[in-house]
Amino acid sequence: MRADKQHDGRAAVAIEHSERLTLVRGLAPGVGLAFSTRRGGVSQGAFAALNLSARTGDNEAAVGENWGLLARELEECWELRGPLAPLGVEQIHGTDIVDAAAAAAPGRPTSGMRTVLGSGDGLFLREPDLTVSVLTADCLPIALVAASGSRGVLVHAGWRGLAAGIVGRAAAVLRLRSTPPEETIAFMGPGIGPCCFEVGAEVRATFLSAFGDDAESSFVAVAGRARWRADLGRLAALELEGAGIRRRYSLSACTCCHAEAYFSHRRDGPVTGRMATILRLGVDDALKPPPDRLRAGGATEGGIVAPTVNGRCIQDAEDTCAASVEPISWYPGGGARWS
Repeated sequence: MRADKQHDGRAAVAIEHSERLTLVRGLAPGVGLAFSTRRGGVSQGAFAALNLSARTGDNEAAVGENWGLLARELEECWELRGPLAPLGVEQIHGTDIVDAAAAAAPGRPTSGMRTVLGSGDGLFLREPDLTVSVLTADCLPIALVAASGSRGVLVHAGWRGLAAGIVGRAAAVLRLRSTPPEETIAFMGPGIGPCCFEVGAEVRATFLSAFGDDAESSFVAVAGRARWRADLGRLAALELEGAGIRRRYSLSACTCCHAEAYFSHRRDGPVTGRMATILRLGVDDALKPPPDRLRAGGATEGGIVAPTVNGRCIQDAEDTCAASVEPISWYPGGGARWS
């Protein structure tokens, strides 16, 4: 087993891969973070194989079986005493964040299937016995967690959500719950890379209006056409920087490039599957060695993990980051939903 670890100046973060999962360990005490692949499921055709959504036409029974396979593997990896029982939201490419504990009570889920709590694009997690999830097929899944491991927010960030400020809103939710930016760690999962994500002038203009001139470097003109290659990871890093979050990690895996590992809406069209990103607190073995059947490393195909500043891989974020730019100037309201 080869270890693939990177340091942010405080602790080592390790990545392990199985057929179905990329597992992040050591992000913060007790924090379990996992990204599914498209491999190791029962779905057929365009949804082969580990599709986790029935919204685009897959057989619901197959999707349910896929969730069961994923849940059992995570229950083993994280040594859970009960079912995974993931919670989710009906994603709408907006900025609403749901308090998972408030929305799930009193009818807590008891099975490995995913329970949808309503519409939104993020979930706030503050209890160790709950699991939250978002679904993606090119959009960025982003987890923000307290360095203490006591709280976290998981968001689905497509270009519309990024431009509207969902990352800053997630940071504000944590700040309202006594987790300031300097005690927050961000981790961006697999998403479409600038190699494959072409956009028109209207999308570029939306980000320039939202982020100012700092967003200019996230767009590279395509020769001979009024099109640009957009870097969602760099744009997300800009928003994290604006929120004052300096401890940032990213998986360097483009979902559109790697058809063998990931579903991609941009590559395959609307009839394709979805991967899941799963976040849980209070995981007993989050800092222990993985089961032998997981392999460590996989830096070329699965992507390596490293601290990032504005989308660039660095070795020590503390030494390289400049002072944070303007902090977010708005705060979401209280209750079970921030919108």
